[in-house]
Amino acid sequence: MVEEEGCGYVLPLEDPRILADHILKLYEDEGLREEMGRRGRDYAERELALTVAAKRYVELVKRISPFSSTS
Repeated sequence: MVEEEGCGYVLPLEDPRILADHILKLYEDEGLREEMGRRGRDYAERELALTVAAKRYVELVKRISPFSSTS
């Protein structure tokens, strides 16, 4: 999600220098911070909104329910 949506970085845990480089990059680039923040918020509003989550939950329950009409 993070990389696909462009709202963050996925970094290897083995090299703290890579993490430091990315933190510094974000610290120095206000535009990048704002863009990543906007993308993260857009994703959350689109994919994690209560109505979206509730709809997905209902669909899941219907799919796994032994009382579903599609079984």
